[in-house]
Amino acid sequence: LNLIAHVPFYYVIPSDSMKALFFEDGLVKNVSFRPSIRKVFLERVKKLDLSTVKEFEVYAKTGVFSNSIAKVDEQHQALLLDAAIDLQDLRHPNSNNQNKNNLLQQRAKLNFISPEIHVQAKPSDQPENSHGSSRIGLIYQEKSAIKSGLLEYRFALHDLLDPQAGLPQNSELEFFNFRFQFSSSEIKLQDMNIFRVFNLNPINFFETKPSWGAELGLQNKLNYCANTDDTCFLTGALIKYGYSKNLFAENLILWSMATANLRYGATLLNSKYYTAPGFEFGLLYRLTENSALLAQFNREHPLERKNYDQNYKVQFRHTLSKNTSFGLSIENDFNKFLAYYYF
Repeated sequence: LNLIAHVPFYYVIPSDSMKALFFEDGLVKNVSFRPSIRKVFLERVKKLDLSTVKEFEVYAKTGVFSNSIAKVDEQHQALLLDAAIDLQDLRHPNSNNQNKNNLLQQRAKLNFISPEIHVQAKPSDQPENSHGSSRIGLIYQEKSAIKSGLLEYRFALHDLLDPQAGLPQNSELEFFNFRFQFSSSEIKLQDMNIFRVFNLNPINFFETKPSWGAELGLQNKLNYCANTDDTCFLTGALIKYGYSKNLFAENLILWSMATANLRYGATLLNSKYYTAPGFEFGLLYRLTENSALLAQFNREHPLERKNYDQNYKVQFRHTLSKNTSFGLSIENDFNKFLAYYYF
């Protein structure tokens, strides 16, 4: 077997190691799926009828069942207790807590055998079907009536608008993302991130987890430096923290976050430090399995300056195949971008 031929020669991430097995015909004989506690729990809740779901939502928020549970038949009591036991496993997977023991004792008194829960894995869930880890992008840019080209290269791995098969839909993790502007006479760096992580956890009836993000690298803050060559590189980090929520359906997520941008730049005007609290609003709408729309607005208030800095971006991305996609975006002052990505 020559598995090394199927992974990058300069770095290897775990998913690449796994996918290399599928390049050898006949090596993988079978793929089995073991659903997570979360998937089993959500599938079990789907089997509750409307009135029982409302009763369970009360339990998920308060930790106790109302007196009305004693009035329902034995089957519905069993299904409620099964869901409650799964919820305890989800919230406390490594402990044998008293709440779960009490639920098990109540469940043992009921003479009803619950149907087995079957969670079907879809091809879009299987990690071997995910896109390549590195990505190159060719971008046409029209900015202030000036047309130019951009070259983008990312070592790994995934953003919110990349093809979704085999990867988490509501999170992104990127390492070493470079963007260069090129013309007939020169190529110059525009932006560079060492890493960027962004995780959306829409709140629901059984959990309220925060959504958050962080990035480290160079940020190009135009009009903040003494030089006038269209670059003002600041080194540092950006942190985001807040909450997100599904609106109307699972394919539409809204979020609101507080942000803190901490940067250093030797050529900055007034101060060498850029320290800016702010906020961000965002929307992610998955129109189809292969198309998505992302809109973001953020505003920062640098402590060392009286003015504020705000930006908006609207992006549309369509997946052509597992390893190709194209995108359109509009940014500040109606700057337009047309991009082609290959993984």
